[in-house]
Amino acid sequence: MKGVAHLAALILAVSCSVLPMQAPTASPARVTPSEVTAAAYPPAPSQLSPTPPPPEPMPTQTPPALDPQNLGQMRMLRSLAQGDIVRSVAFSPKGDLIATAGGNDRDFNIRLWNMATGALERTLEGHRAIVWNVAFSPDGQLLASASDDGTARIWNVAQGTMTKSLNFPNEVNSVAFSPDGETLAVGGVDRFPSAAVRTWALASWKPILKLTEYWNIPSLAFAPDGQVLVGAGTSRNVRVWRASNGVVVHVLNHPGQVADLAISPDGKRVATALCPQSAEGGCRRGQVWIWDLDRGTLVKQLGNFGSSAQAVAFSPDGSILFAGSQDGTLAAWDSASFAPLPVPAAPAAIEALAVSPDGRYLAIGCDDSNVCLYAVSRPN
Repeated sequence: MKGVAHLAALILAVSCSVLPMQAPTASPARVTPSEVTAAAYPPAPSQLSPTPPPPEPMPTQTPPALDPQNLGQMRMLRSLAQGDIVRSVAFSPKGDLIATAGGNDRDFNIRLWNMATGALERTLEGHRAIVWNVAFSPDGQLLASASDDGTARIWNVAQGTMTKSLNFPNEVNSVAFSPDGETLAVGGVDRFPSAAVRTWALASWKPILKLTEYWNIPSLAFAPDGQVLVGAGTSRNVRVWRASNGVVVHVLNHPGQVADLAISPDGKRVATALCPQSAEGGCRRGQVWIWDLDRGTLVKQLGNFGSSAQAVAFSPDGSILFAGSQDGTLAAWDSASFAPLPVPAAPAAIEALAVSPDGRYLAIGCDDSNVCLYAVSRPN
């Protein structure tokens, strides 16, 4: 951990600046760069991954798709025990599996859950530090993961085996597959204070591009048409690169660190989750900002969380924008009018959330070490 104290002091020192390429006081671990290496983390003991309790049966009727009119009837169906803090959750493209990952000082395993039964399908072991992000390939055959141990790993979902490990000079925080499934983008710390997004061709694993940023890249997303790649930065920037050649199309400046982003299904807008106001000891206020992706202009500022907004996601039809914060607030807005929508209270701080491909289920990291699954309850 040599140099971590120095970096923490540096981050605090520059947090009062208003320059867009500087970061505020480091808030949640997701966006705090470090100099740890894989060797610094011993494999987690197996006893730290207890066998989850038998799953509860799913409803016999398929719940309706989430929409602005029925969110008031959304209820929690069950929780899935990840084992330690949930940092990322993702549905497979078919919606038959849920991948969960995270950890803090233990249990860095990735778990794949059966959506229909809630049973644990398999556990992917190998990471030696926090797993910040997981993403399925468009065909659902691969799962990519990003970890503090300096690697991005690619897993065969059906077999539960690792097929590739990509090494970074430092921690890795984000992964994203292109919509055509031909490219993988990986973001993380390069040589601090530099950060980088690297892309690879999946067919050959040959590197394609190296896109530069500062400090860290906590979230990545390709636009639905695959033309641009958007990366959230600890530097307070969100960069929009042309995916074919890495040319910067827009730089979306924020007053605080950006923890997550999501692109609307129509590709017209990008939502960013951030901490626009921080102070020594943490974030004082969190928000979600909406941007016009074509023009690179700010459209709307939403929310007034008591802490950093950590996760954001659109429903598959684009009608709802969900967000979660570290103060345990789950929020939702009508994407057309930006009117707030009623949602149940979350049990604890939210680090991750995702909506199923059919739009019927919402999964959030909750209760510190569980994933809570929500759906609309049909009236009796």
